[in-house]
Amino acid sequence: MEEAPAPPVRPSLPPPPPVAAVPPLPSPAVRQPAPVRTPTRPTAVATPTPTPIALPPPVDAGVTSQETFDPTDTSTSDGLANLSRWIARLQPELSRSPQLLRLTAPLPTQGCPWAQAGAAVLGVVVNPQGQIEGTPELLRSSGYATLNRQARQLVLDQELSQYAGETIQAVMVEVSWDNRCPSAP
Repeated sequence: MEEAPAPPVRPSLPPPPPVAAVPPLPSPAVRQPAPVRTPTRPTAVATPTPTPIALPPPVDAGVTSQETFDPTDTSTSDGLANLSRWIARLQPELSRSPQLLRLTAPLPTQGCPWAQAGAAVLGVVVNPQGQIEGTPELLRSSGYATLNRQARQLVLDQELSQYAGETIQAVMVEVSWDNRCPSAP
């Protein structure tokens, strides 16, 4: 009989490293129950009274205080001098004298702050397509910044296609105010 083959020799494994003494894990902390609190009555604490802050008026409320009148460029002679300078700047593109457009706008009556309001006159340049070029120029002031701004916006909102021509056209827009304030002159 034949002998069975010998099992293959396995390399021996190195011995495991020595086990060191492992410190014991800390025991979990024992939680103490929360102390029972007895409700107490709140004590009154003196709080300072806040100082009220004045709020601005709503945007659409209109002006309720007296606006200061500024006499700069409100006279007819001031308006004519400004008109002459404006026309001189438009030359030689300007082919004819400026045309005049008269508008009337109501004044807001809240507070009636525009007792001395005069007409505002603005100069606009209309291109051949009938559109305003640039910003309307204030030639004569109403005497009040608010009204001058309103007049400028009124002019910008106007349809000026009837003033279209082959070249640029100059249009003076006079905005008169329908003043219903009792202190109006």
